[in-house]
Amino acid sequence: MGPCDSKRFDNLNDREREHHTFIAEFALAILNKRPYHFEALQSAASSLTCLGYYHDGLLYDKRLRELKASDALITYNLACSYALINDTDNALQTLEEAICLGYKDHEHMTKDPDLSSLKNDPRFSKLLELTHK
Repeated sequence: MGPCDSKRFDNLNDREREHHTFIAEFALAILNKRPYHFEALQSAASSLTCLGYYHDGLLYDKRLRELKASDALITYNLACSYALINDTDNALQTLEEAICLGYKDHEHMTKDPDLSSLKNDPRFSKLLELTHK
């Protein structure tokens, strides 16, 4: 596994840590045998991100996008993964793609802590405007 955001990891309580660790390990075991098992990819991406393993979560979000390129939520989650590793340009481009695919949850986008690194970028404000159309 890659680097871990210890702040995010430390913010989880013991039960949450155990839960996400179990889910991630279970999903990764499945993915060792079936690298494109959709539900295992979703579980791995989500749990690894929750545990603070952003680079690892990004890898699985990219695979999900390969499988369902026209899915707005999968594309949004990929944008979040890029934002978490401070890849601003890819995060904003992917977020725009998610909006074009139909992701319009303006309120969630403004409050989503995964997008914190984008909030001061004027391009993010312009993308938020697209969610009102």
